[in-house]
Amino acid sequence: TVSISELNMITEAPVVYPNPSSGDFSLKVSLKNNSDTQVELVDLSGRVLGSVDAGNLPAGQNEIRMNAAGLSAGMYYAVIKTGAESYAVKIQIQ
Repeated sequence: TVSISELNMITEAPVVYPNPSSGDFSLKVSLKNNSDTQVELVDLSGRVLGSVDAGNLPAGQNEIRMNAAGLSAGMYYAVIKTGAESYAVKIQIQ
């Protein structure tokens, strides 16, 4: 039997800082195993505004830097994709 926790690549909730942000921000992501990782910046209607291919990140704690300069003030999601999994984190842009 395989439990859901065994399938999860992201081992703890990602952290966005600074949040709110005025442009550059970072995501701390903890991975169970090495994983090809992408991050998309998405508005509340689901439109992808930008993306970063972070490459094959090692197991453990990782930091991914993002740039949201030029975006209007408001709420957005940073969607972290590792293989078949996605994890969305809210971020406020000032």
